[in-house]
Amino acid sequence: MRISDERLAVEDLAGRGHWDKRTGNAKLRLPSRLNASVADLLDLLAPHISPGQRVLEVGCAPGKFLLWCAVAKQAQACGVEYAPESYRHTHQLFGDAGVDADIRQEDFMQTSFEPKSFDLVYSFGVIEHFTDPGPMISKHFDMLKPGGVAIITVPNFGPGVYGWLQQKLNREAYELHNTSIMTVPAMLQLAPTGSSVRSYAYGRLSPWMLSWENLRFGKVISLFANAVALAQPLSIKALCPWLVLELRP
Repeated sequence: MRISDERLAVEDLAGRGHWDKRTGNAKLRLPSRLNASVADLLDLLAPHISPGQRVLEVGCAPGKFLLWCAVAKQAQACGVEYAPESYRHTHQLFGDAGVDADIRQEDFMQTSFEPKSFDLVYSFGVIEHFTDPGPMISKHFDMLKPGGVAIITVPNFGPGVYGWLQQKLNREAYELHNTSIMTVPAMLQLAPTGSSVRSYAYGRLSPWMLSWENLRFGKVISLFANAVALAQPLSIKALCPWLVLELRP
């Protein structure tokens, strides 16, 4: 069941069209570690997944991370995606791969998945598009089994280099984000009562969350920055592209 379009218009800064831009079919392959940001997110998830565990991705399109959970980590993969075309492409990816997964087209806040039934619940770049992300964060937490963990990331568009650059590159895209939550203290304030919580900046230098498409040599710059990131021996706080919120019961 979906919440109404009117309610979405109030709560979702991006709007349904933002989530349903999928065109063509996702390539049948696992996420590439040649993308430094992708490699970092895989490393963020990996310690929290064991074979047979039940994993839920919120906003799972196009499905590559969830496919990795199923194939590389042998987890029971589940996903929620409310945008119709994004859901279709994700569902097709798993079908083409011959991998079983429980992918549901529905609003996460009204999900038919049972509460307290997952070992890991995660989302990458979802909650920052809502004017009040608190209820969605609480929903991540409510889906956890005892001993489970929720991992929520947002782009680091708060005070610092990424937010400044994104405003210069594409102010309109920047405005689709709730930047008021993009500090570690603000993320900690969003944690639901009763959770064990941790928040931190994470990852190597990343060009991929920035809108380079309007810059003449944007693609060259992004590829160069990615090469630098792959060679980066350790993270530098000022250049970390993600803020992470971890929640445990």
